[in-house]
Amino acid sequence: MHTLTMIFGLALWSIPAWPVLFGTHWAWTKWRGGWRIVAMLPALVLAFVVIRILIDTAMDPTSHNLWPLEIILWSVFGLAVLGVLSLARWLTLRDGKS
Repeated sequence: MHTLTMIFGLALWSIPAWPVLFGTHWAWTKWRGGWRIVAMLPALVLAFVVIRILIDTAMDPTSHNLWPLEIILWSVFGLAVLGVLSLARWLTLRDGKS
């Protein structure tokens, strides 16, 4: 029962990660080349954080008492990375066309 509660809570508290996932999906569908691969990094980092939380709390339920904050912090970091990538891509394409 604890695992089911953890999965439901993780789904609920993962809502702050949705903009990163949607932004990554958008970049994956619109961008080409190396930009596409680099745009996946924020989603991969978030996936690693979620998997680490699940594994660690399965071994010790008290190891990540503030896991919702971890997801929120890594989501903010992921959005910042996507923003910097978007700016860098825009500057690169703008300079290449002029």
